[in-house]
Amino acid sequence: MTDPTRSNGDSSSSRLPGSKPAPVDPLTDRAGEESPGVPGFHTWRGVYGFVFAGFVIVVILLVLFSHVYA
Repeated sequence: MTDPTRSNGDSSSSRLPGSKPAPVDPLTDRAGEESPGVPGFHTWRGVYGFVFAGFVIVVILLVLFSHVYA
């Protein structure tokens, strides 16, 4: 007879029903920080910063052009 909490030696399914997984430290967990695949940027934070800076520059240029050519 086999143990009902185990199936085919898979350690991930050996937890008892209702047991909680071990807590994950957010400072050392790097699973959410995957590379964006954009040349020149290593993190998504860099991509978002670049897009935000570009938006701010466009808004400033629109304000300047509206005053100059009004």
